[in-house]
Amino acid sequence: MKILIAEDDKISARILERSLTLLGYEPVVESDGTSAWETLQTEHFPVLITDWMMPGIEGPELCRKVRSLPTEKYTYIVMLTARGEKSDRNEAMESGADDFLSKPLDRQELEARLAVAERILSMQHRLEKQNEFLKSQQADLENARIFSERVTIKAETASNRFSQLFDGQPLAGFTFDDGLIVRELNFKATKLFDKQIHELMDVSVFDLLGKQLASRKARNAIRGVMRGRDFEKLELSDGKRYFHLSGHKLTHTNGTVYGGICNLIDVTKQRLAEIQLSTWSMTDVLTKIANHRAFQDRLSLLLAEGKRGRRFCLVISDVDFFKRFNDDFGHQAGDEVLIAVASTLQGSIRDVDFVARYGGEEFCALLTDVDTKTAMQLVERVRVAIESIKTPYRQITASFGVAEYGRDLNTAKSLIKAADTALYMAKESGRNRACFASMPAESKAA
Repeated sequence: MKILIAEDDKISARILERSLTLLGYEPVVESDGTSAWETLQTEHFPVLITDWMMPGIEGPELCRKVRSLPTEKYTYIVMLTARGEKSDRNEAMESGADDFLSKPLDRQELEARLAVAERILSMQHRLEKQNEFLKSQQADLENARIFSERVTIKAETASNRFSQLFDGQPLAGFTFDDGLIVRELNFKATKLFDKQIHELMDVSVFDLLGKQLASRKARNAIRGVMRGRDFEKLELSDGKRYFHLSGHKLTHTNGTVYGGICNLIDVTKQRLAEIQLSTWSMTDVLTKIANHRAFQDRLSLLLAEGKRGRRFCLVISDVDFFKRFNDDFGHQAGDEVLIAVASTLQGSIRDVDFVARYGGEEFCALLTDVDTKTAMQLVERVRVAIESIKTPYRQITASFGVAEYGRDLNTAKSLIKAADTALYMAKESGRNRACFASMPAESKAA
């Protein structure tokens, strides 16, 4: 796999190039952001590793330019930086970066980040293949529709229906009369419903589809065919499979509608791939809990509900002395700690609440339908649980900042800032404790 490197420091670029080569990749090095941008406009690279500070175009601006390219192929962007502030990481994510690599370069971290990139790019490639297959199937459906519209009715009604539903078409299809009774089915339809043709003939269209597929929307659409209203690609599901249903009227030579023809396309593989990709995009790779993007989505929903009177609190927590822990025991041990903390957080809150990895060693939680007292009790339970985690290294503790949605804290920015401020006070007060944003300064430590 080819990887483009945008790095103005020659030594850093040489180290990164050699590391990628040893890992089996094909690195291409550009000495600044401007050169990298020119290369990206003429050639696609699955992965871009870019420094933050460079002559010409800096890393965040390069990210924005890449995201503006009119291409269906995705470039996974890793920002290479010595910056560690949360605001810097937020800026990089907003500009389009997918992941980060810290300076100086750690080869194991590089290999792990690229493994994540390959999994996501592979998933996207499979989804693109599924989309191509669906487009091909939809083209077949359109051809079948055009064919059925152009057929001139010269025989009896029954033979006319069958001529428009030729048995060899690649889609499951069936016809029905003005009483919505099934009259003909093709081979694909019998395979789809897994029954003999005599079991499916002369039954109601809705009985053929079954209770789950024959939703209210499907019933109305099929009835609409008898009033001359065709429909396309109505999505149906029986809980396990997903389909696109299309319906078209059948008419006499004088234009009178006497029945209809329906086609079903099984799009289960594509929909499941989309669902899986969506799940991956909302899950933190390391801890397997919700990620920052999923947190932002959930917070937006709660802010809307908060305007209608729902109470909730935001909690931001930070593993105490985590950098020192990494320095003493290594990044692998640090990852074990993050996984253990995430699992403890998930297991210590209520089912109605929400936990996510905010970034680095920071986690967050959204506690719904709670007052300040209950919120602090829940956070204290979590704090004690983390303090009780057994590790072969040393004791883990965490600090917490809590803020409640209200008149003065009614936006994502203000609520996060308040919780961050409370977290800072918890750290300043000695760590391994929780502080509430609205408490007086002298009583914030819990």
